[in-house]
Amino acid sequence: MEKQQLIKKVIGKYSAVSSVPGSDLTKSKYLPLIFEKVTTTRDLEVLSVLPNTPSRVAELLSINEKDAAIALNDLYMRGFIWREKMTTREPRYVLADVGILMDSVLFDPRYDKYGEEFFDLWKKYWNEEHVYRYQPDNVFRTLPIEEAIEDTYSTRILPYESVSQILRSARRIAVQRCACRVRERRCDNPLETCISLNGFADYIISRGIGREISLDEAFEIVEKCEDLGLVHQTVNSDTPDVICNCCPCCCSFLRSVLYHGKESAVAKSRYIPIFNWDQCADCEDKVCVTKCVFGGLSIKEGKLHVDYRRCWGCGLCARACPQKAVKLKPIREASYIPKSEGKFCDFK
Repeated sequence: MEKQQLIKKVIGKYSAVSSVPGSDLTKSKYLPLIFEKVTTTRDLEVLSVLPNTPSRVAELLSINEKDAAIALNDLYMRGFIWREKMTTREPRYVLADVGILMDSVLFDPRYDKYGEEFFDLWKKYWNEEHVYRYQPDNVFRTLPIEEAIEDTYSTRILPYESVSQILRSARRIAVQRCACRVRERRCDNPLETCISLNGFADYIISRGIGREISLDEAFEIVEKCEDLGLVHQTVNSDTPDVICNCCPCCCSFLRSVLYHGKESAVAKSRYIPIFNWDQCADCEDKVCVTKCVFGGLSIKEGKLHVDYRRCWGCGLCARACPQKAVKLKPIREASYIPKSEGKFCDFK
């Protein structure tokens, strides 16, 4: 089979595992160009017979089992496939959702050798195709800044919506570069801000595309990101395995909300800001307005205006207020956060 035919077949296989029913990635203008650039014919032959074990891949492609295992491990190390948890004597390799594929590739600094054109292809794919057709709703959720929560409610924060509790309970922590900023390149915020936890951290470290960090360093990264006005986000479930620190110009989910009109791309936190107007100094700098990522705060007729429809409950306004006149209050029940709906990394 010719390479172009194999590319179409493989992209069709990725369609079959998409988290959005009815996805047809074979209509993409950009994915074939990406696969053409970074895969060989042998890569594509192997991908075309997945999911499978090395022995079965060897049988289907009439190749040596050792060669099949090497080819599969190579594709795993390059982010094209993931390993399922071992249930037999050998691993089973699977394709992931194309959004996960994109991140798995862009986490990896070794792809930098393909240059700006490679990242431009991913950028065009995401903004012109994926965001409109293949992005599921409420996959990620905004995490509140804890110091912004009103003392009265601080004990009500759930362990899986608390950055500090998520980090403290993690078995292993790693940090890798932000795939979104690698793809979009729209700001000068630091790249090494994506924190992975537990099984996801194992995956990042196993591929050599991130580094293990201590709890103290994780807290330092979180604090620095808050200083920069980045939004904490995680998987929208009670089993988070990632803490992203996101800018509105690059983040897949924030861009979906702010620039593509896909407001359900990221779930709001359970919190909203409450303003103490007696304490508010109506400061000239209007720091809270400038820090608001979502456009929930504005100045109308010289007065601060709050639009709660445009608030995702991140707490950046409260953290920035020099008068401490803003605090977060929970308005949604604990049941608002889905139970065990999944993780970023469901595979080994």
